[in-house]
This record gives sequence, structure tokens and C-alpha cells, in this order.
Amino acid sequence: MLTWGTKILAAAALMLLASLVSLIFEGLGRTFTARLERRLGPPPSQPFYDLVKLFGKKAVLPREGLPWLFLGAPAVGAASALTIFLYLPIGSLPPLLSGGGTCSSSSSCFSWPLWRRSSPSRAERLLEEGSRSAGS
Repeated sequence: MLTWGTKILAAAALMLLASLVSLIFEGLGRTFTARLERRLGPPPSQPFYDLVKLFGKKAVLPREGLPWLFLGAPAVGAASALTIFLYLPIGSLPPLLSGGGTCSSSSSCFSWPLWRRSSPSRAERLLEEGSRSAGS
């Protein structure tokens, strides 16, 4: 059983890994697309350069409105997108967050089909009884 401190550390490492892998695949996708179009294209590390440039820019705030909402919305969007990885089993690692409910974690949703019942329906029982009586 993982302790809360270990879970938080693993969650931070998983989010960092997911961010890095997504940037790497974005760069490789751009390069691959450019090669298919017989262009030189950007280097595979271009998304990292774009991210550094984005964080170096000055924030432009609207004159009217809520500045805290304008600045906080991208952080909330990124956090919600990265939180998905905490509920997914990665390789042989179990999900870091799971509720233990019927379908509260992705592993329980995909390991047991939702259409399968533990007991047969009335129609299935009638068909089975009919096939038994027809066979005898």
C-alpha cells in the first residue's frame, strides 16, 4: 500500500512524464508531417522552444473583467487534463487514484464489461428453458 506522500510524489512524476512525452510526440509529429510533405520542417525539439517562449511572455490582462480568472483559467485547464493520468493504470502500475466503486476508476470500467450481468435476464432464461424442452 502506498502512503500519501509516495502517492503525491508519484503523481507529480507522472504528470511531468506525461507532459514531456506529449511534447516529444508533438515534435516528432510535426517533423514527420513535414517529411511527408517533402519539407524540412521544424526540429523535433520545437515544442520545447515554443513552451520556453510562451512562459517568457508578459501576461496581457483585459481592462474589464476578472484578472484572476483570466490568469487562472489556463492553469485549471492544464490541471484537469493532467489529472486524467492519475486514474489510468500505466503499464504494470495501478492507478494512483481510485475510488473502489463500480466504475470510479478506469481499470474497473474496462476490466468488467458494463453489458454483462451476474445473472441471466428473463428472456435468456426462457430461451434456455425452451431449448431444454425442445431437446428432450
